[in-house]
Amino acid sequence: MAKRKRTKRRFIGSLWGTILGGTFFLLSLIGGVAAGIYATVMQTVPNATYLHKYQPEQTTKIFSSDGQLLASLYEENREVVPIEEIPQDLINATIAIEDDRFFEHCGISPRAIFRALRANLLARRPVQGGSTITQQLARDVYLSRQKTLMRKLQEALLALRIERLYSKEEILGLYLNQICYGHGAYGVAAAAQVYFGKKVQDLNLAECALLAGLPRWPVGYSPYNYPQRAKQRRAVVLNRMVELGYITPRQAEEAKKEPLPTDVSRLKRAGVHHFRAPYFVTYVIRQLVKRYGEDTVYKGGLRVYTTLNIPLQIGADKALKVQLREARSRNVTQGAVVCIDPRTGYILALVGGRDFNDPHGGQWNRATQARRPPGSAFKPFVYTVAIDQGWSPHDVLSATPTTFWDQFGKPYRPKNYNSKQVGPYTLENALAQSVNVVAVRLIEKVGPHRVVEYAHRMGIKQRLYPYLSLALGSRGVTPLEMAVAYCPFANGGLRVEPISILRIEDSQGNLIYRARPHLRRVLSERTAYIMREMLRGVILHGTGRRAARLNLPAAGKTGTTTDDRDAWFIGFTPGLVTAVWVGNDDNSPMRHTWGGNTCVPIWMKVTKAAAELFEWPEDFPRPLQFVQYAQSPQEKDEDTAEETETVTVCALTGLPATEQCPSTRLQKFPAGAVPQQFCKVHQGPRPLVPPPPPAVAQPQPALASVPSSLSPATPSAPKSEPQIPVAPPPPKPTETPSSPPAPPPSPPELQAVVICTSSGQRATEYCPQTVVINVPPDEVPSSYCSQHGPRGE
Repeated sequence: MAKRKRTKRRFIGSLWGTILGGTFFLLSLIGGVAAGIYATVMQTVPNATYLHKYQPEQTTKIFSSDGQLLASLYEENREVVPIEEIPQDLINATIAIEDDRFFEHCGISPRAIFRALRANLLARRPVQGGSTITQQLARDVYLSRQKTLMRKLQEALLALRIERLYSKEEILGLYLNQICYGHGAYGVAAAAQVYFGKKVQDLNLAECALLAGLPRWPVGYSPYNYPQRAKQRRAVVLNRMVELGYITPRQAEEAKKEPLPTDVSRLKRAGVHHFRAPYFVTYVIRQLVKRYGEDTVYKGGLRVYTTLNIPLQIGADKALKVQLREARSRNVTQGAVVCIDPRTGYILALVGGRDFNDPHGGQWNRATQARRPPGSAFKPFVYTVAIDQGWSPHDVLSATPTTFWDQFGKPYRPKNYNSKQVGPYTLENALAQSVNVVAVRLIEKVGPHRVVEYAHRMGIKQRLYPYLSLALGSRGVTPLEMAVAYCPFANGGLRVEPISILRIEDSQGNLIYRARPHLRRVLSERTAYIMREMLRGVILHGTGRRAARLNLPAAGKTGTTTDDRDAWFIGFTPGLVTAVWVGNDDNSPMRHTWGGNTCVPIWMKVTKAAAELFEWPEDFPRPLQFVQYAQSPQEKDEDTAEETETVTVCALTGLPATEQCPSTRLQKFPAGAVPQQFCKVHQGPRPLVPPPPPAVAQPQPALASVPSSLSPATPSAPKSEPQIPVAPPPPKPTETPSSPPAPPPSPPELQAVVICTSSGQRATEYCPQTVVINVPPDEVPSSYCSQHGPRGE
C-alpha cells in the first residue's frame, strides 16, 4: 500500500514537472518569437526623437501647360497653434470621442482594442477603431494608412516610444495641429477657418463638438456634404462628453440646437496658395481628389501639369468681365467661357464666373456645374440627325406656325421670334435664321429619340427627354458639355473627351499619370462637313453675322431662351471650340440681351486672342470624297465649277428668288440639286436670273462650295429619303420689251437714307444687306427694321 502511494506521488510529481517544463518551454518560445518580432519591427520603426521638428508633407503644385505655377495646395494652410490657445471644450470633445483613457494609458489601450474588436464582430463590419490618439499621431506623421499587421505593430511600438519621449500635453498638441478635418483643412486652426470663419480660440461648444467628430470620417461627416449626418455625429460627441462628465445634459441639448455652417465661400480657404485661374484649378482639384483621395492630393507632394494656356485664360477672363460690365444695365450679372482644342480635347481656358472671390456664389463654377437651357444652340443636333438620315441642306420645310401634338396628346404650338418668318425655308436658311417652327417640324420627322441619342453620342451628358420642345433647347446643359458636343463639327466627326490634366508626377518625380487624347468617330465625315458648312451660314448671313467681322474661317450657333433668361454662342474655328454663356444665377430675365449681341462679342475677343497664340490650319478639314483631284489647281477649279450651278436666291428663305424678293444673294448648288420651289414669302410674277459675272459684291454663302456628292441622290444617302412636297414654280408672265420702265425722277432736294433691302424700313446695324436711297424729306420712313436683330435666334 505504501509502495502504491509512493508510485502515485512520483507520477504526480513527474506530471507537474512535465507541465511546468512544457509551460516554461512554451513561454520561452513565445517570448523568443515576441522578442524576434519586436527586434524586427523596431528596426523599421522611425526615430520619434525628432517629432517636435516634424514638418507637413510636401505640397502639391499645379502648373499650366507652359509650366507656370497655378496653385500650391496647402503650403501655408496648417497654422500651428500651442495647446494653451486651443479651447478646453475642443480638447475634451476630442478625448471623449477618440480616446477617453488618453491620460491613463502608455500609448496603446488593450481595453480599447478589445472593445473595438467586439463591436466589429457584432456588426460584422468595421465600425470602431482601437487606435489611441498617440497611435493616430504616429500613423499620420511617420507611417502609411495601409491596413497590414506589420503597420499595426509599427504603430503600436512607435506609440510606446512617443509616450516615453513626450508629455501627454505635447502629444495632444501635435495631434490637434496635425490631423485632417476635411476639405483640405489640416489642424484645428485651419479647420476653424474653413468651417466657421473664426480663430480656434473663439469656437463655442457646438463648434468644438462638430470639429472633434470629423477626423474619423472627414468627407462623410462634413456639414457641407452631408449636413444631417454631421448633425448626428455632433450629437454623438456631445452625448459622450456628458457621459464622461465634461458637460451637463443641459449644455449638450443647447449645443445640439446650434445651426450647422453653410457658407461654402469659406472653402476657398482650404489651403490653396498662389491661386491663379481659380475656376480651372478647382475643376482640376476635384478630379485629383476623385482619383487619388484627399490625403494624397493635399499631402502627397504631387506635381500636376495641366492643359491651361495662361494668355488665353487671361484673355477669356478679361473679355467676359468687360462684356458683363457693359451689359450690367441690362441685368446681366454672370457668364462662363470654355475653350477646347477639337483635335485633342484639351481645355485651353475655362472661366466659370465674373469673380471667384465674390462672397455671393462666386465659387459656383458656371462652366462645369450650372445646367442652363441652351435655346437655339441645341438645334444643330436636330439638323445633324436629319443630314445623317439623307436630308439635304436645300430641302424645304414650312416656317408657318402650327399646332403639334406631343406623345401625351397635348397641343404644342411653338412660335418664331419674328412674325415674318413664314412660308417655305430651306434647312440651311432655317438654321441660319434660327426659325423655331422649322426645327420643331424637323425633330418631329426625324424622331426626338434619335436627337437624344445623337446629342449624348456627341458629348451631352445630362439626361434629355424626347420631347418636341427639345429642338428649342429646353433641357439644361453646361457650357463645357456644349463645347465638347460641338467638337465633331470642327474636327470632321470625332467625339473628344475633355482633358484638363496632361501628366502627374509623385513627390519623387516619377510619372504616375499621362493623359492620352481619346477620339471616337460619332459622325460621318460627310455629315460633319455639311453641318459645318450650314453653321458657317449662321455667321455669314444669320443670327451670328457679327462674328463675320473676325475674318476667320468660323462657324457656330447662337441661342437665347424665353424672356432672355439665357444667352449662348458656341463658335468654332479649325483649332478652337469656344462656348459662351451669360445670364443670372437666380434665373431672372435679362433685357435686350441675346446670343448675337452679347455672347458673340465675347467669342470674337477670345478667338482673336487665340488666333494670335496658336497656328491653326487655314481651313477646316474636308472629306476626301469631296476633294476634286486634278493635274493642277487651275484644272481642279474648272472641274468644280462645271459641277455647280449659280442661282439667285432670296436672302430670307434661301429659295430661288422672284423679282419681288427685296434682298437676294448668289448661291451655288450642286448640279441637279437646285430647289424647284421658288420663294413664296415674296410672291412675284417671275423669278430672277443671275446677274452677269463678276458683279458679286457680297460674301459667298456657306454652302457655295458643296459639291455634287452632297445631293440626296448620292450613294451616301439612305435608300428611303424624306420626300418633301415641292410646289411648281410660278408661271413666267410674258414680257413686253416694247414698254421699258421709265427712268426714275431726280428731284432737286432729296435726303439719303439707309434702307434694309429685306423689310423696306430704315436699317439697323443688324440688317445684313442695305441700300442707300434718296427720298424727299417728307417720305423718309419713320420706323426702323424689326425683321433683323440679334434676337432673331
